Amino acid sequence: MNIKLNLVKGVYVLSLFFSLPIVAQAAKEQDVTVSIAAESYGKMPLMLSPLGQEAQDLAMLVDLAKHDLSWSGQFDISVEHAMTVLTKKELFAYASRGFPLVLFIQRESDGKSFVWRLYDTTQALMIKGKRLIKKGPDARMWAHELADMLWPVLTGQEGFFTTKIAYCKEVKCKRKRPNKYLCVADYDGSNEVVQVPTVVVAPRWGKNGLLFYSECTNSNIRLKYIDAQGKTHIASNFDGLNMLPSFSQDGTISVYCASRGNGSSQLYYCAPGVFKQLTHNDGNNVSPSLTADGKKVYFCSDYAKGKPAIYCMDIDSGAINEIISSGLCPYYSDKVHKLVYIKHVQGVGQLFIYDCSSGSTEQLTFDTFSKDECSWSSCGNYIVYSTGCLPKSRIAMFNVWSRQRYWVTSDTAVCTYPALSQANVAGSTQSLGILIL
Repeated sequence: MNIKLNLVKGVYVLSLFFSLPIVAQAAKEQDVTVSIAAESYGKMPLMLSPLGQEAQDLAMLVDLAKHDLSWSGQFDISVEHAMTVLTKKELFAYASRGFPLVLFIQRESDGKSFVWRLYDTTQALMIKGKRLIKKGPDARMWAHELADMLWPVLTGQEGFFTTKIAYCKEVKCKRKRPNKYLCVADYDGSNEVVQVPTVVVAPRWGKNGLLFYSECTNSNIRLKYIDAQGKTHIASNFDGLNMLPSFSQDGTISVYCASRGNGSSQLYYCAPGVFKQLTHNDGNNVSPSLTADGKKVYFCSDYAKGKPAIYCMDIDSGAINEIISSGLCPYYSDKVHKLVYIKHVQGVGQLFIYDCSSGSTEQLTFDTFSKDECSWSSCGNYIVYSTGCLPKSRIAMFNVWSRQRYWVTSDTAVCTYPALSQANVAGSTQSLGILIL
């Protein structure tokens, strides 16, 4: 393997066999950046080295962190134990073996935290180091947090690994029709937990980890949410349906769907001291996606043409403009200023993105399985969606840059309505604000 790392005006440039650019941002006193330019396809070698006396919690952290960093397909992780941080000569030896980066992880003597240090082996230089404090007994969460710390240093992108996925899972019940349970799992589908064992649809994440969903009752479809303590509360309980809330960045503004017993679904706006109906037509207005500042909402409606199209409403003026003539399930990302949506091509639902700045569109998927209910990750690098032909459906993740697909749920489970949380979710009712009706 040909590895080259040179310092040019405070920036390290590393060339090797690798599939994607990586930008590592410096640490400590030096403003150093490592940028890796792809010459051909492969994975970035990374040595992960636990330091000092072996301990069970350190071993678990290393094993889980290896999984997280390997998951994207960008890194080829090896693990070698060491008693102390290596000398310059030993670091140079790692470089000659094809490991331009070594990550040391050491358990603190008090057992309450770990310290990690990332080294450039070609220069025997520490790029960055930081302390990781144990937050709770779950080693998975330590590892996800560690990966989130490292990801900006290794790739120049936001961390993603503390993200949660909520979705509905069909569960067979004896002598009854299957129920759709609300489940939450880690970003990769592991550690699945059933949150609500009843008939639910369309989960959506609020701010600070609040999880909203719609529950089917004998008289309506009401909107509820789960708080930080796992308790459920009613958010909107009008006649008819109450579904699909979307929130501004600070959580003080929301838009959601409600029929209020009148048949068609309309959009409603909630802000401190304000509750008003946004749409007034005979169509079905669904899938609202609010911009971060709460000034615009993208949504799907059939009111103008009798078939679904995607529109943008300026909330202050009430002006509505069609932006996509045929599309479903729009979801806006403030990070990349783009919509992801579903469009049928030769009868198959495919993922598309719409650039809100240029107005251009791009088709992302081309396989033979229909897609449904898509949403962005908070970092803007991944899209989660459900796919398959009913009665079969599973959750998948799509990497926008590498165009790789990752399966989140198994092919034996029937799962729908996926939604991604922000990274580092921490349940709180402080940002719930106004959507309690």
